[in-house]
Parts: sequence; structure tokens; C-alpha cells
Amino acid sequence: MVSELSTAQAQVDDARLQQLFTEHYAWVWRTVRRLGVLESAVDDVVQQVYITVNRQLDRIRPGAERAYLFGVAQRLAANARRGARRK
Repeated sequence: MVSELSTAQAQVDDARLQQLFTEHYAWVWRTVRRLGVLESAVDDVVQQVYITVNRQLDRIRPGAERAYLFGVAQRLAANARRGARRK
């Protein structure tokens, strides 16, 4: 019974992540670039955004997905900019 519930929840989470990716990928990419991340690092930062979002799906309120994505993108972009300055 428990494994059935966890499997069902995993399928719901996968579907939600896929929807977030499909609907917002281009916007997240542009946002990360506009936040000053070097073009050569944008894909990596966007991937980190979605990895982070995948781990925190249960924290994202329905209807607030874009705001959550922006917050994650903003923090990761700042980290990438700091890393680029150190190099």
C-alpha cells in the first residue's frame, strides 16, 4: 500500500516537473541570461534550477510556480556570477 502511494506521488511529481519544464524553460533560460550569467554557463544554471525545483516540488504552491522558479534562478544566477568573478 505504501509503495503504491509513493509510486503514485512520484508519477504526479514527474508530471508536474515535466509541465514546469515545458511551460517555463525558455523563460527561465532568458531570465538567467538577463540576470548576468555568462552565455556559456546559462545551460548549466538552468539545469541547476530544475534540479533544485525537482527536490522542492512539494514547497511550490499551485499558481506560484513562475515566482518560485524566478527565486531559484535569481539565487543560482548570483552564485554563478560570483563564481565567474573568482575565475
